[in-house]
Amino acid sequence: MVVIGRVTKVAAKVQIEVEQVLRGEVPGPRLRIAFREANLQRDFGEPRFAAVEGERAVFVLEPWLDSAGDQPAADLFQPAIGYRSRIPIPAEGSEALLEALREILAIQDDVDFDESRRRMLDWLSGRNPWLIDVALAQAARYALADRSWVPALLEHVDDASAGRRRLVVEAIGHGFERHRFRRRRPGGRSPDAGLGRDETVRRLRETLVRMARTDPDPEVRRKAVHFLPDAGLPEVRTLLLAISRDDPSLEVRYEAASALRRLAEDDRRLPGAGR
Repeated sequence: MVVIGRVTKVAAKVQIEVEQVLRGEVPGPRLRIAFREANLQRDFGEPRFAAVEGERAVFVLEPWLDSAGDQPAADLFQPAIGYRSRIPIPAEGSEALLEALREILAIQDDVDFDESRRRMLDWLSGRNPWLIDVALAQAARYALADRSWVPALLEHVDDASAGRRRLVVEAIGHGFERHRFRRRRPGGRSPDAGLGRDETVRRLRETLVRMARTDPDPEVRRKAVHFLPDAGLPEVRTLLLAISRDDPSLEVRYEAASALRRLAEDDRRLPGAGR
């Protein structure tokens, strides 16, 4: 269930006045949110679900159930997706947020996967910041990016947000992992063997290397380093060795050393290795 509501009380439970229902059905104009159990069960390092009295927010909720699987009170709910279950509505830009929510809910109802991917690519090339973030997150999580996504992805390589740059790296990296950037021969099913001469692949490789070496955010660099072995770079071991020695971040150096170990293990698995 997705509702817009105003927080009227924050105590053992959050109480909200429902202003608008975006998805699902509500039992009345007021809801209670039991959140302590969700906070106790959250993953390590994940923020806690919280609310601020008087604020307007979008809430993503599900019924609170007891140990028998029953909902003891019709108005009692819990966060459906942890801390992300509350999206404060900003004083400025609320129209963009609500537009994004309606688009996202519509795409969740669409059973045509290819159409959903096309719509997300449109979001990535658009101007709504909420939809851009969702498109990047989905591309990174589900390896949606293929050759048609490359121009839009590269538009966000130098984004001011380190979070967006990290998602671009993940989208590119998972694309290489799943071989989604290979060009297909016209009328055939086999991937083109000439990847070294492929301009699209070359640009993606250069982007990954640049972000691994020069991005100002160490987490972005670490993510890029993680995916370097999947990009098919001819001198990847030399590059990883250099990063493992001279990157200012200990985590990035460790990631480079780990990538070198993975490559060495892959070499040992090759037919004839060790003979």
